[in-house]
Amino acid sequence: MLVRPSQLYGGARLVHHRAHPDPVSALDCGRPGRRERTPQGDTDYAEFFKKNGYTTYFSGKWHLGDKPESYPIEHGFDEMKSFGAYYPGVYTYADTSPWFHPWFPSYNPEFSKEYFGIVNMYEWEGVAGQPAKRGPYITWDYLADFDMIQTDRANRIHQAARKG
Repeated sequence: MLVRPSQLYGGARLVHHRAHPDPVSALDCGRPGRRERTPQGDTDYAEFFKKNGYTTYFSGKWHLGDKPESYPIEHGFDEMKSFGAYYPGVYTYADTSPWFHPWFPSYNPEFSKEYFGIVNMYEWEGVAGQPAKRGPYITWDYLADFDMIQTDRANRIHQAARKG
């Protein structure tokens, strides 16, 4: 059986895929390099479905951590592909052209080195129980490809699930 939640709404305060009684602030859930996460013992939708015999897959952006211990495959998902840790705007910070982020302090090499040393600018994939594999560096130019790859992979998984 295929279950595809596609109409989730978080509003101004985001809870995302977690069944958590206290909403997580939108400002707190996506800060690069942040180590603390939602409390241990919470039940993810993925963990719930997995306990009930489903196979789980994640694709897309993720606001619950950009470090490996926070990836979807560490929180109930069997597999993840085309995973990016942030909203798309983060991947444009390196583009300091006038129509993107001319204010980003690229003139300060020390800041840029520290920032891009913390920020996870890559696409990732993996399966539960194994280390995630780093994919391409995500840039503004790559985002359209990233979206299409993500869509194609998700469609293939949905088609395979329907066939049984």
